[in-house]
Amino acid sequence: MQTTFTQETARVFETGYSQINALIVEMAPCTCKAYEDIFTYNRWQALGFQVRKGEKATKIKTWKRIKKTDDKTGKDKSFSIPRTSNVFCRCQVDEIGAEPAPVSVPETKEKPAEKIKAVKFHVTRSESGLVPDGGLEFATWQETHDFMQTIAQEEADQYGISEISAYCKTWVSIFFEDGEGYEDARCDIHGHALTGDRDLGTHIWEHCAFYAGDFQPKHMTDAEYAPYKPGGNLHVSDFVEFMNKYEIVKIKPAILQGEKNV
Repeated sequence: MQTTFTQETARVFETGYSQINALIVEMAPCTCKAYEDIFTYNRWQALGFQVRKGEKATKIKTWKRIKKTDDKTGKDKSFSIPRTSNVFCRCQVDEIGAEPAPVSVPETKEKPAEKIKAVKFHVTRSESGLVPDGGLEFATWQETHDFMQTIAQEEADQYGISEISAYCKTWVSIFFEDGEGYEDARCDIHGHALTGDRDLGTHIWEHCAFYAGDFQPKHMTDAEYAPYKPGGNLHVSDFVEFMNKYEIVKIKPAILQGEKNV
């Protein structure tokens, strides 16, 4: 159900402030500020502005809060589910009813520095039995992902695609151009990974975003996740810096064996 905004509610964000989304939208070559000059199409309409025809949106991950009554206890509980939102900055809109003015781009800022790339991937060990002593090394995200899909295929052959309770623990270290490393990351690989989005890059992103207070798992309530939000005792702000500095590549989900990859 689509939310209807007023001029007042268009500037209210019930799920709070997202540091990661702010970093993403403020990478545009202008001085527009997140939550002040950057809104969705419907929010801009409520504020009296129209997005110009042909303008391209920036996609961000947002959260929709859901309230549900527990059938067993009868108590209400709330949780959040992820969704994708398209946002536009002030440079992309005109006031409704006014003559479209020549586009005047605010003072530009320097182009963000290119993120530091990964140069080596070391799969150190795995419960699958496919990793020899000393581990295996790969040069790219894709090569590493393909190997982890081999493990997922074995899990699928043994437990089936839908059996997500059975998984194989596998550990991976990633090293970047500047010599820094994201070491010994544990990935739980199961057959469902063949059709889902559980690639290595997504796993790393979700792990960092979780501790940065910007990725709430479906099984956690708002109260349970509160300590990981900014200001909470389990919040780790360093992960925000890591995600902004280092390139994390997400690989599209693999297609089931026997189907055409398009």
